[in-house]
Amino acid sequence: MLRAVSLLACAGVLCGCTRRGPVEKNAHFVFSSGDLALEIDPRAGGRVVSLSLGGRNFLTGPDADPNNYGSTFWTSPQSSWGWPPPPEIDNLSYASALSDPKLVLTGTTSPKTGVSVTKTFAFDAATSSVIIDYSISNHNGSPVSLAPWEITRVHTGGITFFPTGSGTYDYGNQSLMTTQASAMTWFKYDAASITADSKLFADGQGGFLAHVEGGAILVKKFADVREDQHAPREAEIEIYANLAHTYVEIENQGSYAPLLPGASRSWAVRWTLRKLPPDIDASAGSAALAA
Repeated sequence: MLRAVSLLACAGVLCGCTRRGPVEKNAHFVFSSGDLALEIDPRAGGRVVSLSLGGRNFLTGPDADPNNYGSTFWTSPQSSWGWPPPPEIDNLSYASALSDPKLVLTGTTSPKTGVSVTKTFAFDAATSSVIIDYSISNHNGSPVSLAPWEITRVHTGGITFFPTGSGTYDYGNQSLMTTQASAMTWFKYDAASITADSKLFADGQGGFLAHVEGGAILVKKFADVREDQHAPREAEIEIYANLAHTYVEIENQGSYAPLLPGASRSWAVRWTLRKLPPDIDASAGSAALAA
């Protein structure tokens, strides 16, 4: 994986001026480097509303779903809050502060969960990647057990893959069809096979999740989680496809652990978006892509 990222970084797609800190534009904050740009809306739960390469947004917008778009953050398990997600965490306004070169967004406390979330965004100029640090603070009078959970919504028609771990889990939902090849688990989007809201729950290894679509690849890197550290009826890797066939969620979770009253816990995820070299086979099961 490190070899592949190095090859892609040398492809020359991100040459040009790098701005380390964000600029404010139309109440959004934008990090940019060459033709790569990350746009965050603090008024919509501090969510990432655009991750673009050459002007094309790799993420979905509100046209796909007015509530479920871009990349957001929740606490896991979902059984602790049901549906919809706590608005204080998912979609209400976050206070913003620039701590050059970082952007710090701070949410309010959710009455349902008793926790608040702070998101810190930074740009790593050396690798042209984005580092997002999520911090969860417990405002309850007693410990609360939870796991961090990042939900990134991408376009349909792509391929998602991750290093195969100990297996997948059946929680009574309609699962997604996957294949195994090159030590990876592969999900290739096929609208005809998705006849209900469908979700895959799986263990990974090596701490990364990748998605290929539109000639580009997004790699999300995070600390690997053992199977015994998964939140109840959740998993380290989750992939969701909706019945309306408008978006796919590529989701990664951290370890499930108690958080003491007044304590905070941080969890970092690194995003790298690159154009695929033209000689790379971008099909499901591709050994070159897995490398």
